Amino acid sequence: MVYLSIFFFEGLYGSCLYYAEQLKNKKDKEKVKEDIKKLSRFWAKFVVSVSK
Repeated sequence: MVYLSIFFFEGLYGSCLYYAEQLKNKKDKEKVKEDIKKLSRFWAKFVVSVSK
């Protein structure tokens, strides 16, 4: 279960980073990347707490 969740979120994280790289405006690109990092940390904590 944990490995499947990690695999899923790794794919989601990669997809979101790809989206961020496609943005034209550098300021928007950095903001989206920071939001993605925050969301990824949240989901990682959630998965770990659920798996315990």
